[in-house]
Formats: sequence, structure tokens, C-alpha cells
Amino acid sequence: MAFSDLALKAASESAVMAAHKNLAKLNLFAKNFSELQGVPGKSIAVPVYNLSAAADFVAGTNDYGTGVNEIGGELITLDQHLVKSVSITDVEEAETGIRWAADTSYAIADMLTRGVNDYVFGLINATNVSLSADAPTGKATVAGLYAIAENDDIPVDRSIVALKPTEFAGVLSCLDFNVYGGTEAIRLGVIEGLYGFKGFVCAPNLPEGVKGAIICDEAVGIASRYLFPGTEGAYPQAWSATDDNGFTIGYRRFMDLSKGSNMFAGDVLFGAKLLQPTKIVRLV
Repeated sequence: MAFSDLALKAASESAVMAAHKNLAKLNLFAKNFSELQGVPGKSIAVPVYNLSAAADFVAGTNDYGTGVNEIGGELITLDQHLVKSVSITDVEEAETGIRWAADTSYAIADMLTRGVNDYVFGLINATNVSLSADAPTGKATVAGLYAIAENDDIPVDRSIVALKPTEFAGVLSCLDFNVYGGTEAIRLGVIEGLYGFKGFVCAPNLPEGVKGAIICDEAVGIASRYLFPGTEGAYPQAWSATDDNGFTIGYRRFMDLSKGSNMFAGDVLFGAKLLQPTKIVRLV
């Protein structure tokens, strides 16, 4: 039996909730480019601003007409296609009585967006990022990350600090409840506004040997597109769910008629790229 409109609405809302939970960390620093229909391998051009410093007005040398094009461009290729599918028989669905649409869409979205996290944080490795510094070991060294960012010309108020669980726990131990009263650290693993940074996040999926990273909020680009089924009407139901930041998950529901199994699949078609690797510092 097809999902009702109400079930589809509940499924989409559950998907967005799961996506927000896992993508909240990325949304602090990854510049996301809005969802459209697309195909694997397609590239999306994005602007990259890396302007030189302003200087005194000098006619003929630095005036209103002496500017040159300092706006670069990068291509983000949709080369990552993650899929997760599940099935349940008619008998199993009748016996369990689970909220099949909402609960399953949430579980699928959770696994897909975990995979997105793994891929994006995995880009922050020694091959891609040359700048490095010592990882923080206490309150003084956590605060010292401010100087590290400034010395590398990375704007602190537009940067996040991603830390492995042990290092993030060390930061949490520095927070007295009467000093920092937010609940984000407990609910989402995010501490916003700490030490002047845009936020601190727990990132267990950083590469091996990397304990953390300082990341400017426009250093990483992510592009996602809804992969529309190629054959119109091939699936009884196909739809997408998009979170507030434009990241999209596609869903398809169909049935294996010979086995009497309901198939429910989700996928994400996306690409990610370090747009400004010099605005990232690995903490090792």
C-alpha cells in the first residue's frame, strides 16, 4: 500500500530532523550550495573570494578603477552517491505496527548523513591541508587556538574548531555551567561562541593522526542535488526531503512483488571540496 500524504509529510520531517542532527556540525563551516535536480558526475561552479588588503587611495595606482579580478572559481563535482535501503515483508509490517514511513526515513537519513560527515571531515588530512599546530591539552591551550588562527590570517569569529572526542571532552571539562549556559554541547555536540570562535564541535570522523582542526566557515564547499529517477513512474513513490541549509536526501518506495517485501531506499548525491585549504589548520 502506498504511503499517504500524511505519512510522506511525517517521513520528510523525520528525515530533516535526522539530517539536521548530523549536519549541524558541517553547517557551521561548510558553504552549502542549494539543491537542484542533477546527475552523478556533474560539476557545479562556485565563486571563491580571496581579496588582497585595502590600501590608501593613490590615483593611477590604487583608485576606483585599478582593481583586477580577484574572485576565483572552483568546481565541485557530484561524485559521491551514498545509498541505504531496507525492506520489510507484509507480514512483518502487520505484526510490528511500526510507523514505517517516519521511523524508517529517520533511520535512513541518519546513516546517510553520517556518511556525509565521514567524507567531508576526511578531506582534512595532511595531503590537502599543509598548516598544522599542536592540539589543545588544557584550558590555556584551548584559548591559545585564538592566536593560532589569527597568526594564520584565519578570522576567528568565522571559524569553528573541530575536535576528536577526547579533545572535545577536555574542552567540556573547562566549561562551568554558570559561565556557559547553552545546551548545544549536550544536544548536538556543538559549543557556539566559545573563546570568540563561531563554535566548537565534536568530530570523531577526522582522519587518523588528526586530533582537531580550525576551519574557516567558507573553506569547504558542499553541493547536493536530488537524483530524480531516470524513468518517469518507475517507482510508485519517489520524493525528496531538504533541510534548512539546502542539503537534500532522495527517497524511493517500491515493492518486490514476488517476495511480498516493501522496499524503502534513500540516497544522497553530493560533492565536497576544500575551497580554501589555507584557511584550515590541522591540530595534531
